[in-house]
Amino acid sequence: MPSKKKPENHSLTQSDVTLWKAVTDDVKRLPGRDYKKAAAEAVSCKKTLQQQTREAPLPAPKKEPRKASAPNGLDRRTDERLRKGQMKIDARLDLHGLNQGEARMALRAALSKAYERGKRCVLVITGKGRSSREEGGVLRKKLPGWLAEAPLKNIVLKTHPAKPRDGGEGAVYVLLRRQRDDRD
Repeated sequence: MPSKKKPENHSLTQSDVTLWKAVTDDVKRLPGRDYKKAAAEAVSCKKTLQQQTREAPLPAPKKEPRKASAPNGLDRRTDERLRKGQMKIDARLDLHGLNQGEARMALRAALSKAYERGKRCVLVITGKGRSSREEGGVLRKKLPGWLAEAPLKNIVLKTHPAKPRDGGEGAVYVLLRRQRDDRD
């Protein structure tokens, strides 16, 4: 049913009033409530607010301070560099030709080794999965889950799909956490 547009002054039309009366006909007021007083106060408050709005200039919007880090603790600049594919790739892992079990073990070993050696950005190549029966590739779909499992979830800080020059849809940038000294 097409809706009727209300007039610009937002006054109720006769059909609005009739509809409202039909809806509220059987409504019973709660005892002990002064609805007329509350309605009068609401109208008075609305008029005062409208008057103040017309008289007072609007304050300039406050700029919220920029957050120094993204939600995962990663600073914005590093996050942006990772997303744009501008970070130096310290290591590459190609999972082409591996089954799921082999790929999962290779991923764990390679990322753990890269982390131990202080590497930050690893390019993981899963392939696009064109030859597989599943659309999108099995390894490509499984990768986020594997990265979220222990022990990798403790060393992976962020991932982003790779840029076309680095493999596009068939590759992912994996940013590893920095190693912390456990000195007392």
